[in-house]
Amino acid sequence: SLVSDKPLDYINQAAALIDSSLKELKAKAPQVDEKRAAVLVALQMAHKFLETESAQETCQNHALQLVELIQKALPPRVEF
Repeated sequence: SLVSDKPLDYINQAAALIDSSLKELKAKAPQVDEKRAAVLVALQMAHKFLETESAQETCQNHALQLVELIQKALPPRVEF
């Protein structure tokens, strides 16, 4: 059995995502056996994860650049 600190709804949602991805793959390529389909789905999900992670990093870098630009545009802070 699996142990998780996530709520049951979260686990069910993850399982449904995997299940729908497997069904979609099997519909497109019915000749693919279950083990190979599972590996392909895992690779597809890993790819999506890495793309999302990269996009998030890009957004964070852009946000930092914007903060720097805003700070440069503002008048200097006067400390009392």
